[in-house]
Amino acid sequence: MHRNDWHYPTSIRAGAGRVNELADACRVTGIQRPLLITDSFLGSTDMIARAVEDCRSQLGHCGLFDRVK
Repeated sequence: MHRNDWHYPTSIRAGAGRVNELADACRVTGIQRPLLITDSFLGSTDMIARAVEDCRSQLGHCGLFDRVK
């Protein structure tokens, strides 16, 4: 998969491994207490667990809401 960046109407990062940039993206935009919002299926995956843990270790906080239906 190619790595891409979009900036309209908001910045979107897509591609393999880009979730590893989440804490840095939060810092750049001034987000101190991110909240990841997803459904229960994705919320139970290792990818989301790693993203939440990475944000918590780097930013001190990361919330998860995984009840989207």
